[in-house]
Amino acid sequence: MNVYNVLRQWHTDPLGWGNKMKEVRNYARIGLIDPDGSDDDISNVVVTNAETASVQRVSAAGMSNNDNNRISSRFVENGSYLRMKSLSLAWNLPKSWLKKIDLDWVQVYANVQNLFTITSYSGYDPEVGAMAQDVLRQGLDSGRYPSQRI
Repeated sequence: MNVYNVLRQWHTDPLGWGNKMKEVRNYARIGLIDPDGSDDDISNVVVTNAETASVQRVSAAGMSNNDNNRISSRFVENGSYLRMKSLSLAWNLPKSWLKKIDLDWVQVYANVQNLFTITSYSGYDPEVGAMAQDVLRQGLDSGRYPSQRI
């Protein structure tokens, strides 16, 4: 199951407003091949950390025709997951204990919801399709609250 991580798209744009994800720290840094040349000359510009950069370069607002943060497969992630949604445990107290207080049967129980989720998805919760309001939003994670552990 693929999920389009809209929050990651919004919060990895170095020029966008608001909070940023930590991967933005590793944006593409530009250097000049010839230090005496101009950065307006595309043949004189090189990405100095091309092997490790995870986010596009920072450019002046309105100066870039290609900001590389538009809708693309870059933000599609594997949304497969394994979740234990409900775990119930019950224990009947031994009758030998109960005779002393004149009871026939006592059960102690506990219930846990959303005990764990195993996933490689980087968003809050890979279960995004269940809360979508219409079919056009299926598979889009635009930041619903994650399932709480209760």
